[in-house]
Amino acid sequence: MWAYTDFSDSRWKFTTKYVSLRMDPANSSSQKLGLWNAKTWAAYALNGQLFIKRYSPAASTNYPDFGCSFEMFTNNEFLEMETLGPITKVPAGGEVEHSERWSIHRNVQLKAITDAEIDRIVLPLLGF
Repeated sequence: MWAYTDFSDSRWKFTTKYVSLRMDPANSSSQKLGLWNAKTWAAYALNGQLFIKRYSPAASTNYPDFGCSFEMFTNNEFLEMETLGPITKVPAGGEVEHSERWSIHRNVQLKAITDAEIDRIVLPLLGF
């Protein structure tokens, strides 16, 4: 959690299994949360479409920002779903790869941010 994060902000929603963050153009305060999860995924719902981002972080490595493999951020201009790679020393001429799997699904009606609704709508799209 970052010092400016306020979990009493109405854009946050916490269920037993999930964390949700909503962007509001009328609210300019910044909100950010990061975490590490072996099965990192995030979904963004808008106008009947659902964007899903998946990432498989490497266990037993060091990650930036307090060990986070995923961060979400919002202010009044945008919402960000960001995966992070491990801290890696890259030698001269070397390279590093960071892979995400993206999918977009149409005609998705997420009626509420509840465990039951996310389990019913999103988890089948993830293959869980």
